[in-house]
Amino acid sequence: KSISKELIWKVHFEHAQIEERAGCIAAARQAYVMAALHALPNLRWKVWLGGARTELNCDNIGTARQLLDRALAEVPCKTRAVVLLECARLEEYAGNLDQARAILKRAHKETKHEWKVFLESILLELRAGNLQAAIQESLAALAIHRGTGRLWAVLIQLK
Repeated sequence: KSISKELIWKVHFEHAQIEERAGCIAAARQAYVMAALHALPNLRWKVWLGGARTELNCDNIGTARQLLDRALAEVPCKTRAVVLLECARLEEYAGNLDQARAILKRAHKETKHEWKVFLESILLELRAGNLQAAIQESLAALAIHRGTGRLWAVLIQLK
């Protein structure tokens, strides 16, 4: 009774993560359900994202993808990049590199202000063994985010 209504969802969310770490996936899923039921609409996307990570850890790629789609539908514009990055990482994990690239290109357009989506494109190409594509992604990223040290550091390491 001493927890405000706005924070009850967070207690359930943390409970879900504790259950997942303990290997109790059914209990984690139930706690995510409670978190979703109590979360404010502008925060519910975090529950879908957490649930997607749990499902991905269980190798339930289809379920994780559905939860990420829900998160993408509900996430506020200013944090949209976070969900798009997760979507791209899921597709890369599933072996769908072209789909991961397409999601990152979408992120470049929709969240141009966020340098991390550009960094992820570079790192994706590196993990795929495409050094020249990684260099091209670096140059394109620096054309937009000229003052970002992390992007310069990656380009220097690539050359």
